[in-house]
Amino acid sequence: RMARQKAPEVFLAMAHRLRADHDELRFIMHGDGELASWVDDLLAAYDLDGVVERRDSSIPVDATLDEAHVLVVTSYNEGLTLTTLEAITHGVPVISTDVGAQSDIIPERALVSRNVHRAVREAAQKVSRVVTDENARAQLWRDEREAEKVLLARPSASEWFMQEVGSW
Repeated sequence: RMARQKAPEVFLAMAHRLRADHDELRFIMHGDGELASWVDDLLAAYDLDGVVERRDSSIPVDATLDEAHVLVVTSYNEGLTLTTLEAITHGVPVISTDVGAQSDIIPERALVSRNVHRAVREAAQKVSRVVTDENARAQLWRDEREAEKVLLARPSASEWFMQEVGSW
């Protein structure tokens, strides 16, 4: 979604920074929203036309994840993103800003600051590592998959509520 909370400018600044050292990288931004025209302006300003592919909701997220090597979540505010769970299910490791419950699944080595400037720098460094080291990328995904299994084994909020309150 191209919305304020998703911080598309952080993603594009990260892509711009990564292109300096990795001119072979390709990026996909998937989503629609009120910031779409601003994102187009940023793509032009960063000279990322042809480097960042924009996909709208007419293309299934699964199709994008099938092509992805890593998912980067740059949001300012989230809980635990559905996209994170979808990516991990597809075998795609996730690098994310340290927001909401992302740290329940994403290990510290793949979390970045919510501060815009630090997020850009840290995300670029972390993405660079996983795109140049397949073992690091695979290990990150395995760690996230294991954390996801642990999280999903816990009782849901509804189950917890019924256990704690339902017996009154």
